[in-house]
Amino acid sequence: MSNRLLQCLRKWHKWPSLIFTLFILLFAVSGIILDHRDLLWDGSGK
Repeated sequence: MSNRLLQCLRKWHKWPSLIFTLFILLFAVSGIILDHRDLLWDGSGK
């Protein structure tokens, strides 16, 4: 493969992977928050 083609592929691969990573992190953090609500809030209803 040519160097120019590899640079183009890197550029096009970087942005979707960054967006996908942020999406996965959002799911992971929200899952942790939903699973451990009692540790984050005291459960008094406020």
